[in-house]
Amino acid sequence: MAEDSDLVMLRDRFEIKPGTRLSQFDQGAALAYAAEDHSQTGRKLFALICPGTVPCRGLNLPERRSQIPMLWPEASGVVDWPVPVQGGGTVWGRRPVLVYPQPAGERMLKDPSLPLPTLTEQLIARNIIKPALAVLKELSNLGVAHRAIRPSNIFYALGSSGEIVFGECFATPPGSEQPAVYETVENGLANRMGRASGSQADDLYALGVLVLFLHMGNPLHAMNDEQVLAAKINFGTFSALAGGEKVSPTMAEMLRGLLSDKVSDRWTLKNLEMWMLGQYFNPVLPNLPQRATRPIRLGGGEHMNRPAAANAMACHWDDALANLDNGTLESWLKRGFNDDKVAEPLHLIKGLSMSYGPSTGAKHRMVSRLIQFMGPNLPICYKSIRVNPAAMGNMLAAVIDQPPLRTEFVEMLRGRLPQGWLDQQPKLTSELASLRRTLDSIEKVVERPGPGYSVERVLYDLDPAMPCRSELIGDYYVTSLKDLLPAIDAALPGAEAGTLPMDRHIAAFAAAKIARPVERELTLIGNPADQSGYRMGILRLIAAVQRQHPSHDLPRLAETLLELTKPVVESFHRIQARSDLRVKLERLAAQSDFVEMADLLDEDGALRQSDIQGFDQAQQAYAALEKEAQWLEGGGLTDPAKVQASARVSSAITSAFIASGAVAAFTIAMVL
Repeated sequence: MAEDSDLVMLRDRFEIKPGTRLSQFDQGAALAYAAEDHSQTGRKLFALICPGTVPCRGLNLPERRSQIPMLWPEASGVVDWPVPVQGGGTVWGRRPVLVYPQPAGERMLKDPSLPLPTLTEQLIARNIIKPALAVLKELSNLGVAHRAIRPSNIFYALGSSGEIVFGECFATPPGSEQPAVYETVENGLANRMGRASGSQADDLYALGVLVLFLHMGNPLHAMNDEQVLAAKINFGTFSALAGGEKVSPTMAEMLRGLLSDKVSDRWTLKNLEMWMLGQYFNPVLPNLPQRATRPIRLGGGEHMNRPAAANAMACHWDDALANLDNGTLESWLKRGFNDDKVAEPLHLIKGLSMSYGPSTGAKHRMVSRLIQFMGPNLPICYKSIRVNPAAMGNMLAAVIDQPPLRTEFVEMLRGRLPQGWLDQQPKLTSELASLRRTLDSIEKVVERPGPGYSVERVLYDLDPAMPCRSELIGDYYVTSLKDLLPAIDAALPGAEAGTLPMDRHIAAFAAAKIARPVERELTLIGNPADQSGYRMGILRLIAAVQRQHPSHDLPRLAETLLELTKPVVESFHRIQARSDLRVKLERLAAQSDFVEMADLLDEDGALRQSDIQGFDQAQQAYAALEKEAQWLEGGGLTDPAKVQASARVSSAITSAFIASGAVAAFTIAMVL
């Protein structure tokens, strides 16, 4: 258990107290602790310790241009923090932290089971809309969306009534803590970690839901999320939430505009500002889907349009498979809408479902593609996975340590279901075009099983800000390549003896961010049977990181790598070469110079090539000597037959020399 005596400082000013929880300010997975400003004592502050498994968007906020009625971080950063471990106890790691002033007023909704206060139109305009305009305008200037507008995240400026102050929105992934009723149809069906970061349009929609509930109450409080979403699809959000209750024309005008399910028709901030000034607008009409001539029964209910049926299919997967198998779904799509032309897209969907991914999962992929066809604005749905394509990184981060869900996510990618979702969109925006390029790149790595590839690589390719999830350094919140080696160095003393400074996540994290190709290194790391090559692959990859981000104060990592390279040194043939290498490596390790260590031991380097050539020459010389020794041992100089044959050859040569001499002498005599 952490104590307040464990000093945690942010920017040498704010002290965060690990032993003093302030749970009333918790924000989902971000837990609140007491904080103290050493520059201005007496201020009431709290610190949110953000989860270390997903990016924290509160760390790099642009500077505010003005004061707004919203909790805004006084400071942010990454601090040393006692992290709980399985089985009890804590270890010191690193976590993102955001420091906020404590709100002066009470929370608008302390208990979700209690009703909201009822406000008149005038109070809503003054106490809700006015501060909301200030907040959303400033956030728009900064290029961020709030994505956490809900009663439980709103405080009163003072006391328990009056003007409001919006709660913070940066400690957890956008939209992840929102009740489904405050989310648009596009995000409402998605898993909480599968919701898109969204835009101001999503904030205006959530504001519309808040205003309606404050003015009229929540007629859908007894419904579950699936039923709420179905009501929105069938009747439009405004009609579904109003529940048939009458509302004044001016309020209806504003609510219809904010709650339009068609984004292009939804009110903007400018519309809301002009409404506050008394301007009238043409009413925004609901954009309802085409009704069928007869319902289809799915998930225990009857559905009269395609998006509602798609929503039910996503929530009741086995029921959807059954309706696909018995032909009910295809028959309803044809006869329910008197659409014979639907056979062509259905045939295409079936073909694509069979073409990508293993044949055993073709029916599941077909259900997913049918959902995309019937409800193109719904998230990608595959078995238990429901994710907006823009949030696939956060979604994978949430399931990567859960094997069944991770398998479903990978099956979704291998079946090219995200690309299928893109194909169903009516307009290809620049964001969607960028997403397609990302999907095309991860398609090349998801099928490769080795370290540096597969699902781990996909995680870091989908979101470059994703922290490294390595078991060795997962508690250190490493989001940048320059922090990778220092984190490994810090983690090694607490690791088990013999722990290597490399695993699948570290390899994938480095490969996704490093500037040059590392195919050779990953190939070596993927073949542990060749221990020398495997260890060189680890050293080379770490050296590649150091080459891109020089850091030479890494004594524990250096010691580990020096031990790691011992079998590589022993693979050199010459005793003197091994001795010289040990001396040089020890000197380089003392300087934490992994680049030179890797170059020194490189397979294509001068030392290795000289050693190989010298060994080849030695082998050839040895082979020649061995052959001569075998000849001698075989009686090359003493065998009688060989001696006799050699004598005959010698006699013949001698006779030839004598004869040649005689002829030469005779010739000379004749000439003279």
